[in-house]
Amino acid sequence: YPKRVASDGIIDWGLSTSNITRFIRALTKPFPGAFAKINDIKIIIWDASHFSNCFHYAEAEPGETVV
Repeated sequence: YPKRVASDGIIDWGLSTSNITRFIRALTKPFPGAFAKINDIKIIIWDASHFSNCFHYAEAEPGETVV
């Protein structure tokens, strides 16, 4: 297998919640961490958990930050 590089840690927000959670958990310390970029700022995510399915944002895209 090829050597893992930091860019392999970018989160694909199109994946299911379960797969994103597993991906983040697989890349936590001592590995470089999973990350996302918001306005060209790299945000490293070390831990994640499932949240309630009662939230529904019909207008939001997967991975979009909503307030």
